[in-house]
Amino acid sequence: MTIRHLAALMALALNLLAAPALAAPQEAVFNKEGVWGIDVDHGACAASMRLADGSTFLLRAADGEVNVALFARTKLKPGKAGRIETDAGGFDFKPGWDRGTAVYTEDVISAAAVAMLRPAKQVRILIDGRPVMDAPVANTGFADALDGVIACSKGQSGWWGEGAKAP
Repeated sequence: MTIRHLAALMALALNLLAAPALAAPQEAVFNKEGVWGIDVDHGACAASMRLADGSTFLLRAADGEVNVALFARTKLKPGKAGRIETDAGGFDFKPGWDRGTAVYTEDVISAAAVAMLRPAKQVRILIDGRPVMDAPVANTGFADALDGVIACSKGQSGWWGEGAKAP
């Protein structure tokens, strides 16, 4: 992950942690299902969904490359090995940590991982084999949010409004 990506992710993390009662950042535009909000922030785009426990599941894209993050409502036990699993498959990732309540993919996820996420009905994040998130994404517009955050990060307009502009 580049310093630019990390700085933008940290800025977004601080915004989310500072306002935990919000379903998504105030500037977010929600999809037709009313679940995923996309927000343009510092030349990147973020799609977020509030989970039943108050945590936030986030997809962040810059220049078409995606990171995945979880902003938990409680402290997470750090670990060294991350895995994202869905009903369509799974992939490993190196976890990055922020303040003990946020975990994210330290590197952008591959195109194959993005393609595997698209049809998912359930997404799980595991750290050292321990589940830290198990989110139902069926009927939430997850695939559209994933494609939308990527398009937004490339400067394209869509249901989210205008895309990100180069910083």
